[in-house]
Amino acid sequence: MKKVTQAKTLKPATQKTGRTVTVSPGSVRSLYFLTGLLAALLYANTLSHDFTVDDGTVMENNTIVKKGISAVPEIFSTRYRAGFWDRKENMYRPLSLVMFAAEWQITGGKPWLGHLVNVLMYVSICVLLVHLFRKLLRKHHPLIPFLAALLFTVHPLHTEVVANIKSRDEILCLLFSVFGMLSALKYAETKKILMMILSALFIFIALLSKENAIAMVAVIPLMIWFFSDTGFKQLGLSVAILLVLSGVYFLIRSAVLSGLGNQAELQLINNSMLGAEGFARFMMACYLIGKYLLMLVVPYPLSFDYSYNQISTEVAGSPLAWLSLLVSLVLVGYAVAGVRKKNPLSFAIFFFFGTLALVSNIFFLIEATFAERFLFMPSVGFAFAAAILLSKVMKGNPSVKQFFSLKSNTAWAVLTLVVLVLFSFKTISRNSDWKNNLALLEADVKTCPKSARIRYAYGSAILFERAIPEKNENKKNQLLDEAIAQLTKGVSILNTYADAYYHLGLAYKARGNYPNAIHAFESAKRSKTWTNADFYIASGLSYGGASRYSEAIADFKKALEYNPQSYEAYNNAGMYFNEASMTDSALVYLNKSVSLQPDFASAYYNLGNTYAKRGNFNEAISNYEKAIAIDSLYEDAYNNTGNSYAAMKNYDKALDYYKKAVKINPANSKALNNIGVTYFMLGDTVNAKKYLHQGSGQ
Repeated sequence: MKKVTQAKTLKPATQKTGRTVTVSPGSVRSLYFLTGLLAALLYANTLSHDFTVDDGTVMENNTIVKKGISAVPEIFSTRYRAGFWDRKENMYRPLSLVMFAAEWQITGGKPWLGHLVNVLMYVSICVLLVHLFRKLLRKHHPLIPFLAALLFTVHPLHTEVVANIKSRDEILCLLFSVFGMLSALKYAETKKILMMILSALFIFIALLSKENAIAMVAVIPLMIWFFSDTGFKQLGLSVAILLVLSGVYFLIRSAVLSGLGNQAELQLINNSMLGAEGFARFMMACYLIGKYLLMLVVPYPLSFDYSYNQISTEVAGSPLAWLSLLVSLVLVGYAVAGVRKKNPLSFAIFFFFGTLALVSNIFFLIEATFAERFLFMPSVGFAFAAAILLSKVMKGNPSVKQFFSLKSNTAWAVLTLVVLVLFSFKTISRNSDWKNNLALLEADVKTCPKSARIRYAYGSAILFERAIPEKNENKKNQLLDEAIAQLTKGVSILNTYADAYYHLGLAYKARGNYPNAIHAFESAKRSKTWTNADFYIASGLSYGGASRYSEAIADFKKALEYNPQSYEAYNNAGMYFNEASMTDSALVYLNKSVSLQPDFASAYYNLGNTYAKRGNFNEAISNYEKAIAIDSLYEDAYNNTGNSYAAMKNYDKALDYYKKAVKINPANSKALNNIGVTYFMLGDTVNAKKYLHQGSGQ
């Protein structure tokens, strides 16, 4: 490669001569700067975004990560999402989790730093790709590697990776893989083994980020073969060094995960391909490869989720599956044919299929049917191939000025610029969908309406983020109905979707529709073995709301099997023992509740109700007052204290407590009616009629 000159005018050489095109250092710096600036501008609108979707599994709701820096040893010795759930999964990705732990400690759980780091690292990747492509395409026009990097930079498929903090694993994996490739090229130039060891170290770090980096063990030697004159001995040495350090990674991984095998608990909701077998499963995988190729060219529409049943097993028998298989075979055949001639386009094809192979579902099933993030690394090969093809169709070698002034190669220049502009606008607009959970789900439920997971996630987000916190009763019920509609569609797509049934039960319970809530909870129980005390508490409350007390109590006892310290379960069991007129058992459970949680107002309230039912009004009043001391706005406790005084014919005291309840809530119809009845007992018919009228809502 010729030394960089200070020439002001580019004098590109044709490929036939094999001469290297020279470019001024100033122009090179401009290309790097423009690429980095564009990447930063495209994703600047993500910096104020909230946590979304899977961010909770690795950061927001991850008990290990939230410990901060002190959790680093634990992170390196546990599975990827051990701090979120106890599911078996074959993922070991400590590097991104370490960063998340540090960011959590710095920000106290705010997402802005996570988004900032993602953007900065993406900018770094884009700039490094300009450098990598320049080295690989040194015999091509200087614009070609720049345009390849630009195509990667603006591609809308990368929005999921950059806008979603969780996808730091993808970013780190590619970043260190590019460092590894650059170091390997330096090894090919200098023949210094130290550079190859450095390359392998970078790949080792990439593997600690995500397992997909193992593809580099094949890609890097291929790159050395295609783009240097390195002999077989040195090529073999590069392979050996890569294998040694990769082996070290797998030994660590095996020790942490207790084996190298695929231990993931695969579920149909995650991967629709579990519903296909044999050749049909293979053809479905072929169809998905075609879909990946198509989305690289036409990235529309976009979605964070393509799980069951957005892409059904029926596609296995479609003509598109066969077409995809044919196209893949042709591309691989072309790549193999170009190995001997060291055709750069062959390398681009090998890079694409090599980095896609692990997530293609062809060799083994993974925990996802299809995902845009899986194209983050393969899209490097796509951008590289697109640039090479562009160089082949360009007439001559226009200067930078000629290219952008459209004086030559007008059609190709216009097409290139149009694609870059359209992709840029799509990237910016798609980023806005990632603002928060509700915005993303509201957009993607339209894109992938057949996805049971999106329906479940959207309905759950409406339920927990909007409906439950809502104070206005009418608005709350409208939101609950929206949540119910989405969750119902989710379980209609997959009728064994236990988690969706659970949240559907919660929504119906909040709506006061106890028969449908019970049906949802019973469906959830049939589809999954629950070990969650909260599940049985919610189910028990639904049975209780429907006056099915024995079943309610049975569920609360089940909750106590999984959490013997659940004061809520004891309280609720006591409440329904009382409703079932089993007051002795009610007192046992309620007293246990207050012993576990002395500041639990509800348990004291229920104790008051139980003593009132037994006719012990003094003890009832004592417990109601304990509830009021804890919660001064407990209007039902004030009202029932009034009832106890009324039962003892102390009407003045009764009125005093009823009026306190009304002061807290002027629309409390029970307290208003009780005031009216009490005035009748006192012979004050005027006030009696007044308050009874108010209590009736007329």
